[in-house]
Amino acid sequence: MAQSPSRLKMRRRLTLAGLVVVLGASIAFAFKVPGCEGTASRQTERVTIAGREFLLEIAADDTTRMKGLSEREQIAPDGGMLFVFRRDAIRQFVMRDCFVDIDIIYLDPRGTVVRTHAMTVAPPRGSGEGRVGDSNTVYERRLERYSSGMPAQYAIEIQAGLIAELGVKPGDRIELDTAKLKRLAK
Repeated sequence: MAQSPSRLKMRRRLTLAGLVVVLGASIAFAFKVPGCEGTASRQTERVTIAGREFLLEIAADDTTRMKGLSEREQIAPDGGMLFVFRRDAIRQFVMRDCFVDIDIIYLDPRGTVVRTHAMTVAPPRGSGEGRVGDSNTVYERRLERYSSGMPAQYAIEIQAGLIAELGVKPGDRIELDTAKLKRLAK
């Protein structure tokens, strides 16, 4: 049975509209347009540090911990990253492919600050220094290590200068939902 010209026209418009919606969603997903990521792509945790609230991205597996804040051109004044590990151990962070200085706060399993550092941008990766992701390259070996010095189960990275501004020091306590975070750690 043949459709009327007006019905056929309507069907084409609906099909075109559906394609536009699918294409738009695909582009937003592929390029992670701000506000289009959804909560599944980037888990966050609200944390109060010295009376100031931060919304921190959670890095709870090897891939997100390795990437960290690399390749970021800025960190929001109330943003940063919360690194979560299964158990406490002496930790070392580096400024791998980082474009901005970062402050780091190491915490023990109870959320007590064990050490802080103001980490500075390292000279960029040179052409003969290996690929991104290689762990044993000239580049990786030359990066400065920022150690927790004592066992730490969590690390918080925030905008440079905030540790001094907030007066954060070893012995301070930062309240964390440790039960939730421990469940996330992989």
